[in-house]
Order: sequence, then C-alpha cells, then structure tokens
Amino acid sequence: NENETVDIENAIIKIGGLLALGFGDAGSEIIAQNIAMSKSGDINPMLNGHKKIAIFGFCDIRNFTDVTEVLQEDVMMFVNSISLVVHSVVDAFAGAANKNIGDAFLVVWKIPQSELAPISETGELGLMNTRVVSNYADFSVMAFLKIYAKINRYLDILAYRENRKINRRL
Repeated sequence: NENETVDIENAIIKIGGLLALGFGDAGSEIIAQNIAMSKSGDINPMLNGHKKIAIFGFCDIRNFTDVTEVLQEDVMMFVNSISLVVHSVVDAFAGAANKNIGDAFLVVWKIPQSELAPISETGELGLMNTRVVSNYADFSVMAFLKIYAKINRYLDILAYRENRKINRRL
C-alpha cells in the first residue's frame, strides 16, 4: 500500500529527528559512523572521537526554584518563552542550542573544520584563519547582548515581572 510506505518514511524521519535532538550533533555523527561502518547491525559506542574547537555560552534563569514553586504547572510556558528568545537569537548569529536543562541553556558556536589546521605532533589543534574564529567570537558576544535586550523587551516574558505572586516571593 502506497500510504503505508509514506507513513513508514515519515516515521523514520521523525525518529531520526528525535535521535538528532536527543544525542546532539556529536551523537548524530557517532550514530552515522556506526551505521556506515557496521555490517552486522551492531553499534560500537567506542569509536574514536574528533577534537573540535568551539565557543560555548551558558544562560541561567535567576531565582528559578522560587519561580517554579509559584508558577507550578505554568513554569513550562515561562521557560518556553525564554527558550524561544535564546534559541532564535543564537541561531540567527550562527550558533546552535546544545542543551536545555531546566533553568539553563548551553549554546555553542562550532568553528568549521575547514578553518582548523592539522593536529600537531603534540596533539594541539591549530587554527588556519584567526579572522573566522574572531568572527565566531563576535557572533557569540552579539548573540548574548541581543538575548539580554530581547528578554527585557519581550512582552510574554515582561508579563512575569508583573506577576504579584512572583514579586512577593522574590
């Protein structure tokens, strides 16, 4: 049946998307290597890794425990409002959201492999074009400035500042 094939294809695409989301970029590469190298279908989690150069950023929601206790089931709406700002801005400035853990967001700007020099005899990973690396550093700083500005203007988030229960608690 033609519809069954389309349904299976869609399910595989969704599963692939969930795996990429769950395992992140590095995990996706490991899974792809395993699939390409495996003849028996076994997965080898001990494949050699690759050194990467990246700029990491970290955002944390202040007083999150107190806000969680006040908002209770509505806390996800609060976190999702902040997440929308963080993820969209980081993406616009050539970065990627790496991990969300409750009140924290880890974001990353990976330096493209094409900008890296071969690994030296001492195991150091060098840079070929420091201008590109400097640009990524600038992108990361600009993203955090933009996040800070947007959070202080975004109406959905500003509404929480007016919440009497939160204000009393804090």
